[in-house]
Amino acid sequence: MPLSLVAIDTEAEVTITTQFDSTELQQGQSVLLAEDDEDVRSLLKCLLESTGYHVIEAKDGMELMCFISAVAVDEHVPPDLIISDIRMPIFSGLDMLRAVQRSSVSAPVVLISAYSDEATRSLADQLGAAALLRKPVAMD
Repeated sequence: MPLSLVAIDTEAEVTITTQFDSTELQQGQSVLLAEDDEDVRSLLKCLLESTGYHVIEAKDGMELMCFISAVAVDEHVPPDLIISDIRMPIFSGLDMLRAVQRSSVSAPVVLISAYSDEATRSLADQLGAAALLRKPVAMD
């Protein structure tokens, strides 16, 4: 089953859909989810698990970077997809994206944020983000 993440841009009334087809991400595969807002993280985890994905949670940028570092030295199995908020304490989603670029982690990275300006979008693209979605994010 494909995973679709839909960001609804309420200012521009535009819906952006990023879809990972079943050849990229399949049920039972793992998603590393980094979000410092516990309610948002819990909701996204519940939605991802209800569609058959195994979710690994990181409650902030530090936990996210620790997990990425552990993957780099083969202490953890790499995730199949990383979904990360951009603005988090200690390390941001962009910091993580830079670390992923320098590591052996090859999972696509989807960044989510309520605050994304053109400069942030451009930097995320340059760093190799698969997508940058504005919150609120819905699951299809």
